[in-house]
Amino acid sequence: MMDRMAYLFSLEKELKDLAIDERQNALAYYGEYLADAQAAGQNDAVAVLGSPHTLAAQIKADIAMGDGALYNVNRPTSNASDNAGSDPSQSPLQSEAPPLAK
Repeated sequence: MMDRMAYLFSLEKELKDLAIDERQNALAYYGEYLADAQAAGQNDAVAVLGSPHTLAAQIKADIAMGDGALYNVNRPTSNASDNAGSDPSQSPLQSEAPPLAK
């Protein structure tokens, strides 16, 4: 199985035809996602995302459809009051999982 850094390197190569800011936002988003997953002990996060080629195709489609804002890592963070009533057993990664290729 590919490790996080190798995955992100391959994803970057697949996204080479995007504008640099779009590519950097997507890489930062998925880099953060994978780091958070690893910290939470979810060692299968790379496998869950699918191949870098498939994920890159989904990212490009999202951007083409105007959904590229998803990858803006400068989004506001939620605070504890936003999570009131949520299931404490659910990982934040499960509730904020990136879109997966269909």
